[in-house]
Amino acid sequence: MRVRNSSEFYSLLHALENLDPEWFVHVGEESRPNIYLDDGDYKIPVEKILLERQLLAKLRNVLGMNSRSWRTAEKKDEIRLYVTFYRQFGLTYAQVADILKIPASTLRHDFPELKYNETISKDFKLSTDIFGNQLKANEI
Repeated sequence: MRVRNSSEFYSLLHALENLDPEWFVHVGEESRPNIYLDDGDYKIPVEKILLERQLLAKLRNVLGMNSRSWRTAEKKDEIRLYVTFYRQFGLTYAQVADILKIPASTLRHDFPELKYNETISKDFKLSTDIFGNQLKANEI
């Protein structure tokens, strides 16, 4: 999205900056957009952190960033291939989650293993490193 002509984007950004110039430090760590792992900076009042998070969510909404779209389709297919591979070797979702550094519930719901005869995007391409060790999706 082009933000140059978006007055809503700039008004939200200025509101966030005026509220707290270091809001990006104080809102806390995210596992994905608008899903927070912690309560934010303990030195800042909770009400202020909540307001910053709400403004940030509105700002992302103006930009068209919804929380489910932060991975490309190719990246989602790549994760599903990894999950399928590890599950075929008997690993649980929790064990796969530890390897991939993604929450187990996210893997179960958003990246389930491929079902029998299920196919992925025909535009999906795989590549490996020069030693053939690291399997990854090529971004198209």
